[in-house]
Amino acid sequence: MFNRFWLVATTLVILSAGSLSAQTTHYVAPIGANTSGAPDGTAANPWSSVGEAISSGKVFGGDTLLLKDGNHGSLHIYNRQFEPALTIRSENNRNAHFDWVRFYDDTSGFVLDSVSVWPVHTLPPNGAALYSQSSASNIVVQNTIIRGAEDSQSFMDWTLARWNSLATSGINFKSSNSSVLGNVISGVQFGISTSGHDVIVDGNTVDGFGGDGLRGLGDRSVFRRNRVSNCFSINSNHDDGFQSWQTDGSVDDLTLDGNTFIEWTGPADHPLRCMLQGIGLFDGWYENLTITNNIVAVTHWHGISVYGGHGVNISNNTVVNLSGNPADRPWILVHDHKNGEPTTGVTVANNLTMKLSTSAASSPFTTHIDNSIIFYPASSFKDVLNFDYTPTPESGFIDTANVTYAPDTDVFGRLRPFGLGPDKGAIEVGAPDPVVEEAQVAPETSITDSTEGSTSTFWGTTSTDTTTAETSTATIFTSDTNLEQDVSGEGTKNIRVGRWLKAPKGRNK
Repeated sequence: MFNRFWLVATTLVILSAGSLSAQTTHYVAPIGANTSGAPDGTAANPWSSVGEAISSGKVFGGDTLLLKDGNHGSLHIYNRQFEPALTIRSENNRNAHFDWVRFYDDTSGFVLDSVSVWPVHTLPPNGAALYSQSSASNIVVQNTIIRGAEDSQSFMDWTLARWNSLATSGINFKSSNSSVLGNVISGVQFGISTSGHDVIVDGNTVDGFGGDGLRGLGDRSVFRRNRVSNCFSINSNHDDGFQSWQTDGSVDDLTLDGNTFIEWTGPADHPLRCMLQGIGLFDGWYENLTITNNIVAVTHWHGISVYGGHGVNISNNTVVNLSGNPADRPWILVHDHKNGEPTTGVTVANNLTMKLSTSAASSPFTTHIDNSIIFYPASSFKDVLNFDYTPTPESGFIDTANVTYAPDTDVFGRLRPFGLGPDKGAIEVGAPDPVVEEAQVAPETSITDSTEGSTSTFWGTTSTDTTTAETSTATIFTSDTNLEQDVSGEGTKNIRVGRWLKAPKGRNK
């Protein structure tokens, strides 16, 4: 077994935008590559590692490290700052592989783009494939394939023992002013967790997980356009599509917009199928909370549940029973804080849900406007068996929402209203799609490990939404924060490899 990680430490010279170099592309070779001359960062003589490149004194803010195809070991960046950011990118889309990536201490100004990350040669410390400490900042991970194991595409076939042998989660970001954008995450414990402030988690896909799909604990965090699906029951954790909590103080200005949570798409009789809670905000306080345009298709009671908030907007969500049959769940629930104080300043408008519920203490402070109860999902939506929750003409949901409370766009970013008025729920029927330029990734691309010859496969699509001028890959943007265990101290001796670290169980109700 080949064990290698690259440590970029504080003893290196800190370079900035004011350095003497113009923006330059440098090349980095994988482990075991044969080069003819002394490494100088050219395509003919690439650096032997990311660490060597940054240590060379020739890499500056705004530059790009272009990773040649193959395995690049594990990356540990420690106390490094670049302004503008240094980009680390695959030369060929996602064909450069890391076992894991870490951003420690005061590291800032990095963009990790279009690589693949899963443990093969060394097992990740802190239990997540990508991890950043709270002292780090301005970190972006985008357009990247992240797996809990090399064979994560086969998660539907994994046994309970196989799931429990994995302790790898996807992204655990504690850094602030950071973004997780357009990544595809599969076969993990927890998907994306973030605890830093001013974080954007946008356009990511989390498919196949055993904990929570998304977690956001920091102030001014935005989770939008993410898709979470296929939750596995592998322990006593009550799994959530999205979860947040605050044990001391409040989570302020949290926005959940345009996300899709699908409990299950696999065989109905799968022994590990879970019952997913949708958006679970059980341990407030939450100040200025916005929950709009989300599709929640689950079989649990909790579709959208808020326990303890001030200034809460829950509008134009579709909260539906996954079975497609009549049911009294999932619900949209407004509840008082666990200490008994009421949730106040609440607007619940234009939603489609199987049930609406408000606790007695919070009821005087909650306004319900033009919501509709879904009696029979299969007859109210276009194709529930294929998870298409577009309202039918006969549903009564089209053009009947309150225009005052309807968001300007729907779950797909399409402008509303369209027609005589806005529609109830997350989808604006008939509205034209935003202008999108798509570049298709090859349906099947091999990633070859240059040291051991192993090959893996991924699928994906890259698109640019010209309405927002943001780039997304096969879904949305994201950031992650769940795993609480840090390495004790910093430096080479504190990088733990060779054993799995168990992810903590969820804090769900």
